[in-house]
Amino acid sequence: MDWSRSKEILSNRIEIADHGAGMSPLDEWWEEMPQILSKDQSETEKFLEERSTKELYFLSELFEDIAYRFKTDSFIWFLKELHLKHPDAEMEEQIKEAEEVI
Repeated sequence: MDWSRSKEILSNRIEIADHGAGMSPLDEWWEEMPQILSKDQSETEKFLEERSTKELYFLSELFEDIAYRFKTDSFIWFLKELHLKHPDAEMEEQIKEAEEVI
């Protein structure tokens, strides 16, 4: 998994939310980021474990797409555990949506 590219896209997404930047980074957010994060479940879980609460808040927008590609209960379980560690990330609804697609 390309962690540096993932961090770059995530940073761009947060920048958009904070400052209302242009649309191009949103394209990479909705198209490229799910592809990167759905290549290897183990690597994705490691990546998510190292993110801040704020970063997870934004990454949760992609949980449904990622879960659809992995189609594993273990990923949903991981997301629920992650939510317990970061309750302020407000991921509960996105985790429910992810659970519904597998």
